[in-house]
Amino acid sequence: MRARFPWLVEVVLYRPQIHWNTGNAGRTCLGFNTPLHLIKPLGFSLDDRHVRRSGLDYWEHVDVTVHETWEAYVGPRRATHRLVFISKQSKFGVHALQHTEFFPAATWAQNRPVALVFGSEIDGLTALPPAERDCHPAVFVPMFSEHIRSFNLSSTVALVLWQAQRELLTKFPQNFQTDPSSA
Repeated sequence: MRARFPWLVEVVLYRPQIHWNTGNAGRTCLGFNTPLHLIKPLGFSLDDRHVRRSGLDYWEHVDVTVHETWEAYVGPRRATHRLVFISKQSKFGVHALQHTEFFPAATWAQNRPVALVFGSEIDGLTALPPAERDCHPAVFVPMFSEHIRSFNLSSTVALVLWQAQRELLTKFPQNFQTDPSSA
């Protein structure tokens, strides 16, 4: 399937620390034709063979942009994007993923892309200024076992990105076309 309209979703990794997660998130973004934004500092080098290895031979095709600071990323997007933060329920998460509407009517009517913002594997979103973090929706992926602290970052990216794309496919099926080469 190929989308007929420009990107409506971006994935943002805020200060990612583990190269495997970033590579896997990059591969997921490529599969969904979604840009990936990385906010420094990173816990690894992008030239690291592990990032390329976890992204397999696809890494060169990932639409990845690295930003020096949070402000460098968000400054030009405050008026144009809807930011949605992804966090653990015990930290900042308020809305369960399955009840989240990424593209409410107002967002769609304004043609506003949605930026899915994921925190680092170690500190999450705690380093963001509370005023910034608290004025945007915060979504969590429900966990049904007390035996884990959190889901893996790259797994969470895949879950949340699929949910956002599923919403687009459901609400706007006319904007997607089947491409036999993608089967």
